[in-house]
Amino acid sequence: LSVLVDDLMDVSRLSRGVRLDKEVVDLRAIARDAIAMNESAREVKSQELTTELPENPVWVWGDPVRLTQIVSNLLSNAIKYSPEGGRVTIGTERRDGRVRVSVSDRGRGIPEDFQPRVFETFAQADSSETRLVGGTGLGLSICKRLVTAFGGTIGFESVEGRGTTFWFELPLRVDDEPAR
Repeated sequence: LSVLVDDLMDVSRLSRGVRLDKEVVDLRAIARDAIAMNESAREVKSQELTTELPENPVWVWGDPVRLTQIVSNLLSNAIKYSPEGGRVTIGTERRDGRVRVSVSDRGRGIPEDFQPRVFETFAQADSSETRLVGGTGLGLSICKRLVTAFGGTIGFESVEGRGTTFWFELPLRVDDEPAR
């Protein structure tokens, strides 16, 4: 119930234009924090986590709490929908002045008829697996609103029976050091 209330409060704040505390942030640190937050869920399912993070910082302009919320939500979903003993991958990739953060699973994938509604508020695919893993149907909607507030884009690729990759892209701040 508290998760539902928190998610509803987030949706409400985002609808009103919540104030984001933006600063220069290294996305590698955000990814590591999200990994740590989801470690116990991953261990319970005996899943392998593959990280594809660069050695050098990946600087973006954003709110570290909200960026961690985005990455943690995508990672949590990947863990929930991946089979026991499966593999989840998280990584970053620089692309023409932007950075893409991606989280992939080897789960069942998103049914094709549901894909257009994935980012809608309270959207959940109707399946026995969805009912088993739970959730409020608000997480991806919140992620989309936050990514958009940071000037980014969010999307996914999914193949039924093979898995899903959720990604978001943000403008790179600079390639070497944060502004002081």
